[in-house]
Amino acid sequence: MDISAIEFDFISEDTLLLRWPEQVCRQQHRQIIKAQQHLTNERSQFITDTLVSFNSLLIYYRYPLLSANQLQTLIEQALANRAESHATAQEHANPASADDKPLAGKQISIPTYYDEQAGWDLTEVMQTTGLSQQAIIAKHSEPEYYAYALGFSPGFAYLASLNSQLQMPRKAIPRKQMPAGAVAIAGEQTAVYPDATPGGWHIIGQCPVSLYQVTDTGIESVIKVGDSVRFTPIDRAEFIALGGTLAKEQESIASPISEDLNNSTSNTSPPEKNLSANSRQQHTPLLNKPLLTVNKGAARVSLQDLGRKHCSQYGVSPSGAADEYALMTANQILGNTSFEAALEILLGDVEIVFYQACELVVAAVGDEQPFILNNEAKPMWQRLCIQAGDTLNIAPFRQGNYAYLSIKGGFATSSWFESAIAKLNAPIVNEYFANQPLAKAKPDVAQQVDSQVTSQIAAQPVKNLRSYSTFYPAPELACEQASPFIARFIANKAWQNLSDYQQEALLNQVFTIDISSNKMGYRLNRQGFVNSSTNSQSAYQALGDSAGTISKPVTYGQIQLPSAKQWIVLMKDRQTIGGYPSIGSVMKTDLFRLAQLKPNYPVRFQPISLAQAQVQLAAFYQRFGNF
Repeated sequence: MDISAIEFDFISEDTLLLRWPEQVCRQQHRQIIKAQQHLTNERSQFITDTLVSFNSLLIYYRYPLLSANQLQTLIEQALANRAESHATAQEHANPASADDKPLAGKQISIPTYYDEQAGWDLTEVMQTTGLSQQAIIAKHSEPEYYAYALGFSPGFAYLASLNSQLQMPRKAIPRKQMPAGAVAIAGEQTAVYPDATPGGWHIIGQCPVSLYQVTDTGIESVIKVGDSVRFTPIDRAEFIALGGTLAKEQESIASPISEDLNNSTSNTSPPEKNLSANSRQQHTPLLNKPLLTVNKGAARVSLQDLGRKHCSQYGVSPSGAADEYALMTANQILGNTSFEAALEILLGDVEIVFYQACELVVAAVGDEQPFILNNEAKPMWQRLCIQAGDTLNIAPFRQGNYAYLSIKGGFATSSWFESAIAKLNAPIVNEYFANQPLAKAKPDVAQQVDSQVTSQIAAQPVKNLRSYSTFYPAPELACEQASPFIARFIANKAWQNLSDYQQEALLNQVFTIDISSNKMGYRLNRQGFVNSSTNSQSAYQALGDSAGTISKPVTYGQIQLPSAKQWIVLMKDRQTIGGYPSIGSVMKTDLFRLAQLKPNYPVRFQPISLAQAQVQLAAFYQRFGNF
């Protein structure tokens, strides 16, 4: 392994992207997998998750336990030690290189119905390539593909290499929703979309069978990294017999921010297979009867904490509370641990009835958005005592998108990926129970500090209620009249390689939040320039060239540039792998604010150094005793 060929790119406060040369190569891919395994084993105390793609390895690490420079030094040393040990073993024993041995994969056949009704983009592909429908089917179904990565969503396998005559760039504007089972192509890659999700690939057919299964203990993907895959053409009758249904494109509508920001397949995810004992506190019901029921708006209420762990390799998004500030503040006021799960309420308009007494806090943007308790208005951000039989009504939000209802002592939860967030395809829940903590081992240092901080906060008088909402942009009567929200971002290598002129052209742009934005991603429509500016086409061209054609891991807050007209900021329910050009990632504390902005709110971008963003993030979490 040539370590000098690996590029280090810190793409957010706590993620590092290692990039090998831009190529689709099985031998290089096996080297990346060996590096992933070695780093996970040798540096597990500093690494929380990893994800492999074609030519890259994403590493989530424990900042601030390690600085970026310290992490890079440790990784370079670990990879150098592995390369030296590998070379020594070869010299003495002269065995076949482990990096040259193929992965022990299996042969998979994917039934595919190729037709213009199933392949929404088949006509466009014919026009672009000059090939007939029969030729496209033959060139797509003849090769044997290799599975390089699992990502984007559960069961989504990235397959290569596609016939060169079929290779097309991604769509300039991705669809808001692809049909489940869509067989699609982009660049050198082909894949099946297991679920109905947004996507920018070209659909040439549909697969009628499910590509993953959620069980009580985990998720089973039909295709795994290292498998060999062929697409087998079938006719319409076979497609229907195998359970296929043909969705019409005009019926495929993404759930917009004005209806349901939470409605995405990535929002609930399967557990880690063979998950070890949960490191966080387990909660069981205090009584057999529920603490509360959500009588109205249950589909827009869910348990959320700070997100899942060790889930990326399964194509599962970490998810978590869209606004961690509101979640942790509510917990802090009550004296809970800051990461305690709470009810995330989307857009308001809910009614909750309580069957047990409890103490709670409701946290939401704005101080003048009262909720109604037994026909009496109550303020946000204040500890309240609830009695059995009480009814709480939260009106539709005038400001913000999310509120958090936390109870003292927390809710009863089950653990998937070390999180209280529901598993994939879980039914809508309207009953929630109070917890009864089980006996647990002596808390670690971080938990002790957290407990001390929260107990001190609980003993203090409630702050001035208005002080809590100063975290957010000042409210405006109309979004169109607001000053642009400045989203500060950590610039990646692609941004750093742009000229000063190109950077200025991009920074001068003003965007507004599209109504189709959701918890997977905020779509931002370009409105023009703050000042007169020359054409920014060269900047977009340079970013497109640097992005290449193969997909790479993505992270929370990453700014994707599908086109000059629309940018996308990936949010908590994002996919795990993507391929559009990117300039960096919005810093986390700004993402919590961005999640609360309404459609049409103006947004601009401003670069910030990695060191500045890390200092602010550390201060933010230390404020809540969460290290």
